[in-house]
Amino acid sequence: DPYIAVICLNTQTAARKGIKDGDLIEVESRYGKIDGRARVSELFHPDAVGIGGSSGLGTAGANPLMRMGPNFNTLLPIDIQTIDGLSGGHEVAPAVRIRKK
Repeated sequence: DPYIAVICLNTQTAARKGIKDGDLIEVESRYGKIDGRARVSELFHPDAVGIGGSSGLGTAGANPLMRMGPNFNTLLPIDIQTIDGLSGGHEVAPAVRIRKK
């Protein structure tokens, strides 16, 4: 599957940042950053970054292929201070910065 273990970007967004399909890129939120290969396609919204599956995580008993690729959770908050006291929710779509490596 060409959309697994990659970081997906819209064609226009990638062109604006000088990124081509297959380039190594870095995606950084205020909570963390990940590296991965760019997959450029018109299938994605220009203001979004797509990271499919649960790549990059894996446990001792899991398939080793699960450890490959970027892990979206690295870009999310993990401390209790980021939980909304009223709703109990936390940020699941943080703003990110994308750079070619």
